[in-house]
Order: sequence, then C-alpha cells, then structure tokens
Amino acid sequence: MRKVKITSNGATLVARVYGETQHFLLLHAGGENKDVWLPIQERLARAGLGSAAFDQRGHGESSGSRKERIECFAADLKQMLNACRGTRVLVGASLGGLASVIALQDQKVQSSLSGLVMVDVVPAPNPDRVRAFLGTTAPHLAESFLVGDILDKGALLSQASSRIKIPILLVRAGQAGPLTDDDVTNFREHCPQLTVEHVDTAGHLIAQNAPTAMADILLRFEQPAAVRNRRA
Repeated sequence: MRKVKITSNGATLVARVYGETQHFLLLHAGGENKDVWLPIQERLARAGLGSAAFDQRGHGESSGSRKERIECFAADLKQMLNACRGTRVLVGASLGGLASVIALQDQKVQSSLSGLVMVDVVPAPNPDRVRAFLGTTAPHLAESFLVGDILDKGALLSQASSRIKIPILLVRAGQAGPLTDDDVTNFREHCPQLTVEHVDTAGHLIAQNAPTAMADILLRFEQPAAVRNRRA
C-alpha cells in the first residue's frame, strides 16, 4: 500500500493505492473520503487485484473546492485514470458515479475500460426525492452547490449515459436507499447492457455499510471483465 498524489485543475488529489496495477479505480460519494474503500481494497488485494481510491477534490486529504460543477469532477477523474493506466473497472458511489458518466463521454476513456460500477446512483434521479432523502440523511448536502448542479443536469447525464457501451453494473441499497424501480427502468432504457445487484442490508453508502458484500460484488464483476480482456 502506498499514497499517490496528482494535480488536476489546480487541486492536489490524494489516493491510497494497492498493487502495481490498479484494476479498480474507486470514487467515494459526496461528503465521504477514500477511507470508506479501505476494507474493500484490502479484500481485493487478498484476491490479487490492485486498486486506487482517491479523495475527490475538497474531500479528505485532497485540496480544491467542492463548489465546482460536476464536469470539474469528471475532468479530475480523467487525470486519475492517466495516473492509473492499468485500470479496467471504474467504480463510482453517488458523486463518483455521476462524475464517471460524464467522463465516459470521452470515447478514448471508455475504450480503456472493461466496465463501470455505479453504486446506488442513476444518471437522472428525481430531484425532489433526492433533496428529501438528503434532507434526512445529510442536510449539509441537500442544498449544496454541487448537488444543485447535478440535479439541474438530469437530461445531460441521461444523454451522456446513452453513449456508454461498456458493461454497467448498478449496485442497489436496501429499502433505506433513495432509488426506485422506475429509476432502474429509466436507466436501462438508456443503457440496455445494465445489470443490477442488491445489498439489502445496506443503506445508500454501501461501501461503508457492507464492505464485504461490496468487495465480493466487485470480484464477481471483474472475473468476466478479465475474460473479455483475454479475448480482445
């Protein structure tokens, strides 16, 4: 395990890295930091797979402001991928997932990956329901600039998701999560390659609530990705 620092758009972004090749790039939700991925990284490492977990700008040890548009977080993600060139699977929880959708509009970025894992987030959730959910679980985020920017860009995010052709896995929380079956149906209309796994014991922050289950899901997803790579 080692710490890596990169620069992006005036910010210093800090990562915890396992392995010489980082099969997984892990991006936390808004208000979290890279530490939520630590037990998952350790589980992946025991299975022989490397990973990198970054603090996104304005979070954890990374500098920069959270008061940036989602496109800025997506640009940061491209720099993270440049620093972790062996990455095959991009894993994004909430904010991290939405930044991933924007970044994957770049076909060069998309062609370098085998899959995307979205952790309890869809490209265009219902704004009123999201704000109500955050109002009870994370009031400091409910009216933040970044959340407002994301919720205003549902159409843009849906359009961006329709350009993603690599396999996508959505990991859904249990009843305490903010997603509905209609959200999943709408997501699949834009991305017919979507598959879904459930962690019924977890709330929205699945990596934090159920790290062992989350790690096992990633390992299952990576195995067919590795087969696809060998065939390419």
